[in-house]
Amino acid sequence: MRIVFAASECLPYVHTGGLAEVIGALPKEVAAQGHEVTVYLPFYRQISTKTKERAVAIRSLTIPFQYYNRFVTVLNGGIHDGVQFYFIDCPELFDREYIDATPGGDYQDNWERFGLFSRAVLESAKVLGVPDVFHVHDWETALLPVFLRTSYYFDPLLRAAGAVLTVHNAGYQGLFPAVTVERLLLPWEIYTSERA
Repeated sequence: MRIVFAASECLPYVHTGGLAEVIGALPKEVAAQGHEVTVYLPFYRQISTKTKERAVAIRSLTIPFQYYNRFVTVLNGGIHDGVQFYFIDCPELFDREYIDATPGGDYQDNWERFGLFSRAVLESAKVLGVPDVFHVHDWETALLPVFLRTSYYFDPLLRAAGAVLTVHNAGYQGLFPAVTVERLLLPWEIYTSERA
């Protein structure tokens, strides 16, 4: 089985809590069971200072938003313990002093940062290998299954892919104003009391 893990942190690259420990250990255990495993991470400043120059896997992907596009590069992090690593590089969103919050609070554009990350993982997979299952972790990647079943619903490359969300800490939910749905180009009908 081909499995893509998408997460906001992973040991040994970047660590703020238990999520990094899980993503540092679980994918290699799954790979040891004979599965083809890939991990996608944002290319934070903290990762760029710990890693050597990485080969470019995809030079440019266009990620659309309501009134503009962002452009990302996908870097090849190599294979470690049987797991392929890729980094989503968008310096204007990920090259920051902190991961997702400063000592004063969350970054106000986290909706954009992790919305971009989720779409970039889907777009990257279409080029680098579509998995049987996307395994996403916590709110930072929870939009990936939403995009998969809305914006990408008719994409023939992704149509058969499944998705699993693991919540590691329900205390962090990534709450944003309703207008975020429109900014991320998601259909308004998903914003209901049952789905919100």
